[in-house]
Amino acid sequence: MIIITKQKLIFNLIILVPIMLIVGLYSSFFGNDNKLVSIICIAQSMMFLKKNLCYDKKTSAKIVLFLYFIISISTIVSQYSLVLGILFNFITIATVMYFTTEDIPSGLYSLFLLFYVFMEGTPIVDGTVFLRVASILVCGILASLIIYKCTPADYTNPTRPTQLKALIHHLKEKEPTRYFFIIRMTLALTIGMALGNIIGLEKGMWINVTILSLTQLSYKETKERMPKRITGTLIGILLFVIVFNLILPPSLTLMGVIIGGYCSSVVSSYIPKVSFNTMLALASAMGAIGSLSAISIRFGYMILGLFITILLTLCFYKREQHLQNEICS
Repeated sequence: MIIITKQKLIFNLIILVPIMLIVGLYSSFFGNDNKLVSIICIAQSMMFLKKNLCYDKKTSAKIVLFLYFIISISTIVSQYSLVLGILFNFITIATVMYFTTEDIPSGLYSLFLLFYVFMEGTPIVDGTVFLRVASILVCGILASLIIYKCTPADYTNPTRPTQLKALIHHLKEKEPTRYFFIIRMTLALTIGMALGNIIGLEKGMWINVTILSLTQLSYKETKERMPKRITGTLIGILLFVIVFNLILPPSLTLMGVIIGGYCSSVVSSYIPKVSFNTMLALASAMGAIGSLSAISIRFGYMILGLFITILLTLCFYKREQHLQNEICS
C-alpha cells in the first residue's frame, strides 16, 4: 500500500528548488561529472537529521570524514589498477559496512555504499583526479559537521576489541547476523565491481545497484525482494518507453527527469521506487547509448546482480543458521 501525505508532497516540492541550486553550484566548482557527489551528500545530510551512526558526536564525525576519504582513494585506485582495485574495493566496502551497521534498520549503510557504487562506476576524465578527490572530501567535511551537530550528546561508543583478528572473532561469536551480512554485502559488491572492470561493461554500476538493493539482513527479506525488483524494473522500463519515447520530445527530457525524481522522492514502497529509479536511469543513459541498448543493459544487469545475490545468500545461509543455533544452544 502506497501512502503519500500532503505534508510530504509539499515538503519535497519545497526542498527541490534549493537542492537543484546546490547541485548546480557544486557542478560549477567541481565539474558536471561530480554532481552525483553533491546529490548523495544532500541525501545523507537529510538522513543525519533523523538518524545517526550510534557513536558519540566526535567519533561519528571522524568516522564520516574517514569513510569519505577512503572512498575518494579507492574509487581512483580501482580505475587505474584492476588488481589493486579489487583489493581496495573489498577493504573499503567491508570498512563502510562495519562502521555504518550499528543500527542496520536505519539504512545508513546503503546510502554510503550507493555513493561508493556511483563513484566507482563513474569514469574520471583525464586531468580531473584532483577535482574528484576534492569534491568528495568537501562533502565529507560538510557531512561530518552535520552528523556532529545532529548526534545526541548522550551517545557512547560500543565496546569491542581493537585488533582486527579479535574483532572479527567477536562479531562472529556475538553478532553473527551482522557478521554474515557484512560478508555477503562485501563479497557481492566486490564481485560485481570486478566484473564491471574486468569486462569493461557499459553502465556496470547497475549490477551493483541491484546487489545493494537485494542484499538484506535475512534470507527471507532478500528472497521477498527479488520478485519485487523484477516487477519494479519491468514497470520502470514501460514508464520510460511511454514517457520518454512516446510522449516527451527530447527537448523536455531534463524536465521529465526532474519530475520523475520528485515522484521517486515521495514514494516509499519498494516497487514504485524501483520503477521510478529505473525510468530515471534509462532516461539519463539514453542520450549516450540509445533507448534500446539502455533497456537491454538495465534488465540484463538486473538479472546478473540478482544471480550474484542469490548465489552468495545461499552459500552463507546454512553457515549462518548453524552458527546461530550453536550460540543459542
